[in-house]
Amino acid sequence: MAFTDVETAQVHDAVKMDPTGEDLCKLGLLYSTGQCGVIDYVEAHKWFNLASLMGSDTIPLARHDIVFAPRTAIAEINDFTELYIRNILPLDNAFAYALADQVFNSN
Repeated sequence: MAFTDVETAQVHDAVKMDPTGEDLCKLGLLYSTGQCGVIDYVEAHKWFNLASLMGSDTIPLARHDIVFAPRTAIAEINDFTELYIRNILPLDNAFAYALADQVFNSN
């Protein structure tokens, strides 16, 4: 998303007066794409966070973005089974495939 010089000036002016979440999101886009002169991810992150706090949900995700996802109960159960079941039992994938073959092809 490219911004014209006029749009860039409008965003900077809006932030100085009474910014909305959309204005802050646009400012984050300006810094993350380098349209403010130099790409500054720290400054972009600041503006995206402020936009999020103001209720803006239009913050774009791009490839290689780092997203925080809290651990779920399923992740905890997977860790438990990995630690206490899979690592204790001396079974490998070949055993699981052989067992599945026995179960499904026993006709």
